[in-house]
Amino acid sequence: MSQPQVDYNAELYAQFKELISKEGLTPLNISRICVSLMQATERHTELKGHEKKELILNVVKRYADEDSGNFSSVFIDMLPDLIDTFVAVDKHRLVIANKEAKGCCIDICNIFSKSLDKQPHNSVNKPVV
Repeated sequence: MSQPQVDYNAELYAQFKELISKEGLTPLNISRICVSLMQATERHTELKGHEKKELILNVVKRYADEDSGNFSSVFIDMLPDLIDTFVAVDKHRLVIANKEAKGCCIDICNIFSKSLDKQPHNSVNKPVV
């Protein structure tokens, strides 16, 4: 007996409509909505990453078609790259600030050794009065 076919589009579309029911889909919330949709697709472990991405794009395109022209095509154009960027951040593939790896102990040791270099050698072991 086979398992019933899951209609991922209908399920995700219902969640999408619930997300945008209060404030709509705007430039201010598009990234938050996108992340919410990505999180919703994560529970479907049987889907591959590109299938989840396509599912999200289909849901948003369906909304755009039903919105009778009030929906900006800019949202649809930017979504694939936005999804790819969020995935890269999630997988730690995107580095925004390339900083030297330093621990606080290393920093403290460097500061301490520089301060010792400035002192005369004979004063290092003398007690401070």
